[in-house]
Amino acid sequence: MRHPELWSLERLIAEAPRPAGVVATRSVLRLCSKWLPLPAVSSLDELPPELGTLIVIGGGTLIDAAKIWRADHGPETMLAAIPSIWGSGAEATHIAVVNFEQIKKIRVDDLLAPDVRVIIPELAQTLSRELVVSACGDCWAHAVEGFMSPLAQTPLRRQLAGTIRGMLNAGIENRPEWFELSAASAAGQAESSVGLIHAMAHVLEGPLRYRHNSGLFNHAKLCSVLAWPVVVFNDRNSGKWAGLCTEYDLDKSAIEGELRYLYDDTLYDALLPLMEQMWLSIMRDPCSRTNGVLVRASHISFFTEKRFQ
Repeated sequence: MRHPELWSLERLIAEAPRPAGVVATRSVLRLCSKWLPLPAVSSLDELPPELGTLIVIGGGTLIDAAKIWRADHGPETMLAAIPSIWGSGAEATHIAVVNFEQIKKIRVDDLLAPDVRVIIPELAQTLSRELVVSACGDCWAHAVEGFMSPLAQTPLRRQLAGTIRGMLNAGIENRPEWFELSAASAAGQAESSVGLIHAMAHVLEGPLRYRHNSGLFNHAKLCSVLAWPVVVFNDRNSGKWAGLCTEYDLDKSAIEGELRYLYDDTLYDALLPLMEQMWLSIMRDPCSRTNGVLVRASHISFFTEKRFQ
């Protein structure tokens, strides 16, 4: 896997091959002129046909779209990714998620990895408390599932354990260091895999959005709500989680306390009927196969009866 190099904003401005184009999510579009001496647009369709550098500023959805655009339309174009929110870590991986109505498709290709990534710390101050909580939940899901994945080897687990300690120190707060923690957790899980948290989120997000006709049930929010129930499920059904925490000197109770804080009982109750209805689809999702504990049909009762409480 090719890892994007971390550049400063000053280096990006000085060294990015010209012509350069900027695409940014609408929430930060008006701020782009503060950081980049280049015109910015809100849609990839508005970009000129040939670019030396594509600079994308946004969340995971826009960054993934830019990664796909570069791979499909301009593989020689340099891609620089600047996250406007942490969580997905899309700026640090060779993975892109594409939404097709109620289905998520995942593309994996070295061409999808950005060439460089840049952090603008003051973007952290643009986030509401609600966004901060769900973004931190997305990071926690990546770090914990990547750490516990059966595909993770000792060096990767050691690296992710360090990231998890950094996340505990940062707290669920609006702090710029979350940008780097997010990149590290996403890059780590991309080298191993994720598990049941992501299987649930991938299967449920589209149908939930369709049924509730709102953006309430986005990927990050689902991960933040489901992380604590799944980690307790893994702990109750295997000694692996506790054993790994001990082996890598992680404070198990502190981690579970953070995940418990992210949990929202009202949202969990709202998604529970669909979880029960789609349990077989969740079991068949590729992410369930790399969960730290084998997922069985009978395990749905753990979640419907809320045995994690």
